[in-house]
Amino acid sequence: MDTESHSVERIFLGIGHILLAMFFLLVYVIVLLVISKSPELSGLSSYKLMMLLGLFHCIPLVIESITGIVLTANIRISNTFLEQLLGAVSSSSYKCSVFMNLVLAWNRVQILCFLSQSTRTFFISIVTTACVIFMCLVAMDMRPGEGQYLDYHKYQWYYGHTSQYNVLYEVTTDLQLISLAAATAIYLSILSYLVYKKHSLQQSDIACKIEMRIFIQCVLLNSLNAIIVCFYNYGIKYVENRYDGVISNTIYIFVNGINSVLYMLFVKSIRAEFITMVTRTRTTSKVHQIQMS
Repeated sequence: MDTESHSVERIFLGIGHILLAMFFLLVYVIVLLVISKSPELSGLSSYKLMMLLGLFHCIPLVIESITGIVLTANIRISNTFLEQLLGAVSSSSYKCSVFMNLVLAWNRVQILCFLSQSTRTFFISIVTTACVIFMCLVAMDMRPGEGQYLDYHKYQWYYGHTSQYNVLYEVTTDLQLISLAAATAIYLSILSYLVYKKHSLQQSDIACKIEMRIFIQCVLLNSLNAIIVCFYNYGIKYVENRYDGVISNTIYIFVNGINSVLYMLFVKSIRAEFITMVTRTRTTSKVHQIQMS
């Protein structure tokens, strides 16, 4: 009977994982598609950085969707190389996205504070640095006991029953929080500068207005992520309960997916293009229905 209840519980957790992760993933993919297709957005100097940041957020969402499938289908891949690899890639992608947030903060300084910049050289150096960091993080997260746990019992109980103090985990968590806090501080400094220099946002400069909207979205992204990561790592994590793994993975999906929702809320061009896409799809489906009848 206990095994049966565990099996039902596992299916519900898996379905929840799939729905939440796939929702954020779908929205993020649509956002990235809209950014790539919109002349207004693809012409921005921060375009490539936004796409790279999106990629680093989407990878964990894909892997969390796989986690949901593994749980729902009752697949046992515990203690396999695949489990370690998926966990390492997912974890490293999020850590790199935090690094990219910090880079975007500096990029906003260059754009909104009118500093000189060499876009091509800047982007190439950032991509190279991100790739090196990503490979180093994957190598570290491939250690036994690290990464994401796709086996049900480990997934459910691991965090609450771990007594070993993981110094490397604490250090990387602190670095993430420092990076998010630094990015937020940079954004607030930009805001202070823009308030001081009231001429910065000219009404005729459409690109600058779009950058300002993205700037607001970035402030919220970094602030929310910092609060959530801090709240979990120094609060909920130490409250023992059988669903700690579920809570941690739900938070993980949220911090990777929230940026897609913020894009929709604060960047008018993305929202308008998204509505146009939906309207066009509905019109096309209606035309097909009329032709079929």
